[in-house]
Amino acid sequence: MSFQSISQNLIPNPSFEDYSKCPSEIKQIDRVEKWYSANAGSPEYFNSCGFNGEIDPIDGQGMVGLIFLDDYRSMVEYIQIELVKPLEKDQYYCLNFYVASSSLNPIVTNKVGAYFSKEVLKTPIWEPLIKYPQVKTEEIIEANGKWVKVEGTFKANGGEQFMTIGNFYEAYYLKEEQTFVNTNQVFTYYYYDYFKLFKSNQFCSIEENTPQRMEKEELEHLVYFDSDKYQLSLAELERLSSFIERLEDSRFKQLKIEAHTDTLGSVFYNMILAQQRANSVRQLIDSMSSLATYSIWYGEDKPLPESIGDKDAYNAKSRRVKIIAVE
Repeated sequence: MSFQSISQNLIPNPSFEDYSKCPSEIKQIDRVEKWYSANAGSPEYFNSCGFNGEIDPIDGQGMVGLIFLDDYRSMVEYIQIELVKPLEKDQYYCLNFYVASSSLNPIVTNKVGAYFSKEVLKTPIWEPLIKYPQVKTEEIIEANGKWVKVEGTFKANGGEQFMTIGNFYEAYYLKEEQTFVNTNQVFTYYYYDYFKLFKSNQFCSIEENTPQRMEKEELEHLVYFDSDKYQLSLAELERLSSFIERLEDSRFKQLKIEAHTDTLGSVFYNMILAQQRANSVRQLIDSMSSLATYSIWYGEDKPLPESIGDKDAYNAKSRRVKIIAVE
């Protein structure tokens, strides 16, 4: 019988399901039970009860997100938790958790790490923590919206009672991969979920099954925009109103808003325009209904298939906001 099958998880609230209050906006890690920030940064808490991320959690309804790398090295964020009990001297432990990259990342990187310490890692200012994490990724976490399992074993020195998650390395030591072309921005944002820490031998002895999310039924609606515009035309406003009316008495309770542009402007300009389109549609929906909404914007990053008509028709279809109704 393996250690994994009989050992308890030493990380409380491992999937961020316990909270004091539903999150309603960014920077609300303080609403998660047991977890907190290790510096002055303000990681995000996402939960389907009130504030959603661009992807679904891999387990349950909650997850967190934090800045892993930024133009300003001092903008790195961390999450930290006190373990159920201190680690035993010379005992091997297995840690595994899941990471997913935001699709908005101009770069992706490696060395997502977990550091175990006897004392709390805490600083009142927004600064990096330079440590040697016992568990880290060597491969780059790709920006494909998919959850990646991070797993590793280590031998405890004894007495470690706190786990801190984040980036403990200077940029020089990281492998980086650019995802957007022609951008001067440097930042990486990752989502985290489903932590497990348990006694083990020198290897994580049994491969755990990946948590399976229950698929939710979805209904989609597309809103199109004139070139360089973010306000809806009268015709598109009427179509949107009809769509929202259909949802009022349905099983659908929340709306995901994805904003896109064509490729005629610069990458930076199109990202701003996509944000304006997302905000415009979201404000209209909020004025029409009580459905929960959350939005993301891709700019020109997620183009349509090239097979759509001629260039003008292709650009017209690309200037869109996709509204996804989910249960």
